[in-house]
Amino acid sequence: MRILQLFISDILDIPINWVLIEEDGVQERGTSDWDDLHSIEGVHIEVYLNACCCSIQTINVAGITNKRLSEELILGMLEESIADDIEEVAAVVLRTEDDIAYVAVFNKLFYDSLILYLINLDKPIRFLQSFVYLTHFEENEWTLFISDEQQFLRTSKYEYCLIDDNRPLPYVFTSLFASEKPSKLRVYGDCHDLAKLIAEKYSIPFEVDSRLNFGILVWNFYNQKSTQFNIKLDVNSKKDLYNLWKIFRTFAFVMVILWLSNVLITSCSIRNSKSVLEKGLSDISPTNKFDIQALQAANSKVSLLRHQKGLYSNNDAVPLLNSFLAVVSSVGTDSILQTSYNNGILKIFLTKNFNTAQFSSYQNILATSHIKASIEDYKSYLRAQKENQTNDNPDMSSASEPVDASWVVTIETLLAQDKREGSN
Repeated sequence: MRILQLFISDILDIPINWVLIEEDGVQERGTSDWDDLHSIEGVHIEVYLNACCCSIQTINVAGITNKRLSEELILGMLEESIADDIEEVAAVVLRTEDDIAYVAVFNKLFYDSLILYLINLDKPIRFLQSFVYLTHFEENEWTLFISDEQQFLRTSKYEYCLIDDNRPLPYVFTSLFASEKPSKLRVYGDCHDLAKLIAEKYSIPFEVDSRLNFGILVWNFYNQKSTQFNIKLDVNSKKDLYNLWKIFRTFAFVMVILWLSNVLITSCSIRNSKSVLEKGLSDISPTNKFDIQALQAANSKVSLLRHQKGLYSNNDAVPLLNSFLAVVSSVGTDSILQTSYNNGILKIFLTKNFNTAQFSSYQNILATSHIKASIEDYKSYLRAQKENQTNDNPDMSSASEPVDASWVVTIETLLAQDKREGSN
């Protein structure tokens, strides 16, 4: 791939320095106007901006989602920290980390003109970033770059300070050293004597460096949508993506096969379990299919067999009545008129001789045995029964109930109540 590196200053109508890099390492350099760059064919463009073309600002974006982080909102938050009017500024969000957003602030006229020039070249553009990020970066080290075109001090991976007549180097160092001091100063340019003076005055070791990290993208300073301004894929990248797609396709095929196998095994297991259950149920109660009615019939048959042998479960009528009589010892034969049991619920019809004053105490005692008890007067009970007579499964027929009862006590185990509510 042939790469054309453009070095853009803050003035767009002057000739542009450029470097053409071939795949075999052969380089060609030159200075041309924008119109002359059209003649260079078959290249991808990398754009490096002069340090003074923009400034990097940080803003607190806690609680603001990326979708709401519009240019208008950013400019409003930066209004007090920029010298130009808001209408003359363009802001490009570079990255958000935690609650901090890094923003490149351009002169709007410069930025719009630059983008227009680049699009008119009609060549694939890999990225657009600041020249500052070509310098080598290490933690706790600062970078000083001094040339005829630009001078800046890079203090972190993303932040830097311009050095000019308004902010000369001694002033910048003094203001920055008040809060932090680097472990080493990395110096670029023909300024060995200056670096030595700085090292002696501020007791900072320095190292002269000439390495520049061309082609390494730190930030893309272009964030607008364009069909022409996209990263183009070279042949090797396309080949790698195609290989990745083949691996993903094979992986997806294997996962589908495993999923289908699992579904098949599960279906066979369910079918076998259903056959075993159907056979087991048929031995208890005649049936030709496995459904809720077959389970209920088998359960009724098992309960009948248990009762014939005197084996009662906790929610049968006899254990429930015994528990009630054990707690309510004052109930005699003159108080109980009739009992009715259905589906785990025992109803005891009592005369007016039954003393209800202590019934709340009886409820608490029965609750310790996981039994729920409630009481209602007989007239209220009859009204409720008449309202339920149209239901498919009435709780019990009022025709067999005593006419001279005064109270109705209903008791059931909490387990039976949970099962009944779950089935509903």
